[in-house]
Amino acid sequence: MSAVIRHPTVDAVLAVHHEVLSAHGGSPGLRSRELLESAIAAPQATMMGVPMVCSLRAKVSRR
Repeated sequence: MSAVIRHPTVDAVLAVHHEVLSAHGGSPGLRSRELLESAIAAPQATMMGVPMVCSLRAKVSRR
C-alpha cells in the first residue's frame, strides 16, 4: 500500500519562512517567487501520468 503524499503549497512554505525568520532572524523576502513555485512543483511533475520523481527520498532531496 502506497502512502498519499501531501505536497506543500506556496502559501504554506511562505508561512513557514515567515515563522522561521521571526524566530531566528535573517533577511526578509524572496529571491524569486517563480523559483519557489518551480521548486515546490517539481516533485509533483508527471509524464503521461507517471511521476518523474519516483521515490519519496528523491522527492525530498531534489534540488
